[in-house]
Amino acid sequence: MVAFSGNGGIQKFNRCFINALYDLHTENKLNLTISSPYDAEVDERYVSKNLFKVGNNKAFFTIYTLFTAFRYDVIILGHINLASIGLLIKLFFPKKKIILIAHGIEVWQSIGFFGRQIIKKSHKILAVSAYTKEILCERHAALRENIIIFHNTIDPNFDFPFEFEKPNYLINRYRITPKNKVVITIARLSSTEQYKGYDQVIEAIAKLKNKDILYLIGGKYDDAEKQRLDLIIKMNKLEDNVYLTGYVNEFELTDHYLLADLFIMPSKKEGFGIVFIEAMACGLQVIAGNKDGSVDALRNGELGYLINPDDNDQISATIEKALNFPFKHNHKRILQNKVIEYFGYEAYKNRLENILYTI
Repeated sequence: MVAFSGNGGIQKFNRCFINALYDLHTENKLNLTISSPYDAEVDERYVSKNLFKVGNNKAFFTIYTLFTAFRYDVIILGHINLASIGLLIKLFFPKKKIILIAHGIEVWQSIGFFGRQIIKKSHKILAVSAYTKEILCERHAALRENIIIFHNTIDPNFDFPFEFEKPNYLINRYRITPKNKVVITIARLSSTEQYKGYDQVIEAIAKLKNKDILYLIGGKYDDAEKQRLDLIIKMNKLEDNVYLTGYVNEFELTDHYLLADLFIMPSKKEGFGIVFIEAMACGLQVIAGNKDGSVDALRNGELGYLINPDDNDQISATIEKALNFPFKHNHKRILQNKVIEYFGYEAYKNRLENILYTI
């Protein structure tokens, strides 16, 4: 599993998952070895380097994993791309129990032979949302009882705010005035994906009468996607209203959430959407699409607005509604507490322990 080489949703999930396993290990509740063919280093905030074997030599990784597997009863595969390793383990050690983690698009799209086989041979599949589970069940109906919904969590090292004040250094950086209402999306901007919905948000904002909205799109982008967005911004005459911030580093992430009045990402292919629960943990109102795993992150609309991501009029109306009824401090605290209750790390670790002890 890739955990420390990037900051995408799967990497964030894997870091938290590793952290939870490591905590259970240090509490003497399980024995543990972790290996990855994709990570060159280890962040010891999550796991001791003595328990995490890294390297980018796949042949060595395969041999090491097979050699190590005989000592354990349960083997967890962090991604379906490791299907061939899982099948080799089952070939050499048929009684080993395989747990496969299913995040989203990697199991929704066309799956190769090895992937189909490991899905069938896995003892349990942990799906990060009901949406991911339902897609798997549509294709593998006989496996419904083997698929467990296991939601994402917020990183145990996440900087939870106690106060909800907008940070002055970001106000100055983005030249925000008291009249501005700040809307934000945090996502990877990729020309090969284009399902996050930030392009539709730009078009939706153009329809609004409020010309003091500042829309920040935070995230690493490729050249082709930036060119596409620049064109959309220009066509909608929003050069003064939309700003691509580029990559937002971990140390400024909470501050970017605090800077905003509203978080929006009307995606259509989100496995879960950790950014939603991060934003809500910062007391931020959230708008998400109602056609993917975002529904789980917003608890079916309990925690935020769910909208049709293909309906620009609905996106515009919901943005306007949210900005017209901003959260006060006590509402932000209530929302933060609910997110911690539902998706906090301790609850997550306890769910994982229960799953491992009941298989």
